[in-house]
Formats: sequence, C-alpha cells, structure tokens
Amino acid sequence: MSPAPLVRVPLPVPRYPNASSPPELNEKEKSEYDAVLAHFADPGYVLPGVPPAEGSLLEEERMWLSYECLLRYIRATKHDVAASIKRLEDTLKWRREFGIYDTLTADLVEPEGLTGKEFLFGYDTLGRPGLYMCPSAALIAHLPWLLHTFYKLITPFIDPLTRSKMVFNPVRDDHGLWRSAEARDKREANKVGAPNAKVFELDQLVRDGWQGSQEFKYEHAIYWPAIVEMCKTRREAMTRVWKKMGGVVGIKEWDVKVGVQDEEADEKLADQGQ
Repeated sequence: MSPAPLVRVPLPVPRYPNASSPPELNEKEKSEYDAVLAHFADPGYVLPGVPPAEGSLLEEERMWLSYECLLRYIRATKHDVAASIKRLEDTLKWRREFGIYDTLTADLVEPEGLTGKEFLFGYDTLGRPGLYMCPSAALIAHLPWLLHTFYKLITPFIDPLTRSKMVFNPVRDDHGLWRSAEARDKREANKVGAPNAKVFELDQLVRDGWQGSQEFKYEHAIYWPAIVEMCKTRREAMTRVWKKMGGVVGIKEWDVKVGVQDEEADEKLADQGQ
C-alpha cells in the first residue's frame, strides 16, 4: 500500500447528510427563549453601560446573537431569563473592549501559531472543527487513572448537556474514533440532541498521536495563510447567507451553515455547466 500523501493545509468543511438540526424546544424552553429574543430584537434596543451613540448593536453582534447563542446562555444560567440577558450584555461589552471586531486580527495572534503548538485540522461527525493542542489533544486520550477518577467524582455536578460533549479516552478501530467501546459495540443511533457514538471519521484525524489517515505536517509558512484565507472566505459566506435570511438577532447558526453548503453546491453545479 502506498503511503498517504503529506498534508500541510487544513481540510475543507465536510458535508454530513445525516446531521440533525437543533431539537425543538418544549413550552417552557420556548417561553424563556422568546423572552430573551424579544429583549435583544427590540428595534429600540440600546446596550446599557456604553455611550448612547455606541449603544446600537453592530452587525457582527446581531449575527453573534444567534438562536443557539441565546440558548447557550439560558442553559448556563439554569434558565434564569434575567441572568441570561445580563450575561449576554456583559459579554457584548467585553467583546468590544477586548477588540474582537477590530484589534484581534490574524496578524496579532500569528506569533502563537509559529511552532504549531495549536492548530485546527479536520472535523468531527457533527461538523465541528478539531483543535489539536500539542503535546495535549482536543479530546483527552490516555487519561491518567487519578484524573479519570476525579472526573467521575465531579460528573454529577456538571451540566448534562456539557457532560454529554466531554469525551475521555475515546476508542479507535478501523471504522473511526468512538466515544467508548460500549457506544461502538451498540452502534448507538444518532438521536436528535444526543451525542454521536462515533466522534471522528479516520479521514478527519491526523495520523500522529490519533492514528487517523491524514499524514499532516505543520509548516507555518504554508498552513497559516491557508487557514486565514479559509476562515475569511467562510466568514464572508456565512455573513452573506445570514443577511439573506434577514440579518437579525435569533437566526439559527444551523440554517446559516446549511445555506452556505447549498450555495457551494449550486456553484459547483454551475461550474459543471448543469
């Protein structure tokens, strides 16, 4: 068998036809969500604690205040609507103060990526990017017994949704990387809102340390311009689709990403003359 080709750039975003849209909210959850949405979607809304002339939400802020974003804060505050609004507004102010929209550029953070101690590569089975931290890893493998015991002790105190996203010592076989041997053996169905039994396909994982099929080598001069351009292009595409959907607070990130995929599919067909 010939060796796998050497890869020096990030992988393109895959299309997962079996991925599920966000689950429907129950009556209580919808009531909480609607209350938070109404607060930020008010045409007269002004961000408190900033100069009046700067109180209106920026385009980037309206896009950030997505359906999923609002729900994350509601869950994080144990479904306290007032606390959710307060935390969201504190975060909006922090993002401005920290320079998310102007100061925090690719050039500014590039020194952190020179050695390849952290890099993005591949996507899990839900389409989320894989972040590798060397010598650690995004998923925690080969976890020492003591740390594993500590995690089991604190597990009951962790939010259930957060807990479902944490994977320790995943199991690899020739078909992928699994949450556990039990999940692999049962081939658990990917129910809406439930964690996938399979975490990564092997073609989305690096070979070194994770036994994936991608022979990836970090070379900054090649990788960095590629990831910067990829992020820029994708951000522009997502913003364009978000604007087509109305450019307002509360649009689903899921719908935006599906819209980008549809655009890409249409462009591919057009290039093929179909």
